[in-house]
Amino acid sequence: MIIFFDTCTDLFNTIDNIKALNQSLHFKNFISRREEYLKSLSNLPENWIDGNSIKPSQTAINNSISILHYLGDYVLGNSLVGDVLLVMSPSPNGLISFQVKKVDDYILMAIGDAGVELEICKDESFESLPTININNLSLLDEYLGYLVNGK
Repeated sequence: MIIFFDTCTDLFNTIDNIKALNQSLHFKNFISRREEYLKSLSNLPENWIDGNSIKPSQTAINNSISILHYLGDYVLGNSLVGDVLLVMSPSPNGLISFQVKKVDDYILMAIGDAGVELEICKDESFESLPTININNLSLLDEYLGYLVNGK
């Protein structure tokens, strides 16, 4: 296949589009792998960590998968691939923790059966936020926007 470009700008725009597409595909693969990780949490034994620990319920896992896809769509839709870091892990209390981080600022999420408990750290200021119902994640947009844009 031969591709002709009218200007160098057309060539560079095409290269940038290919890079963006490649980055997007890698990110979608990352989201898919993280979903598999979340599903695997159902295989944790009770008392999975030293001491008294509870494995996440299937509802907490499903809620976490919903949040994961919501975050994935937000990151892709706002061209933030590579700008934010996502860390997730089970907690001894049966919740699943997500941390969405941009530089030194972050949102902590504790996801369980009842919804999403949120805390945000922005400019070294720490604030607990209202719990979000899993069926109304649009409120999360406001907090994510504040994290990544300062608005």
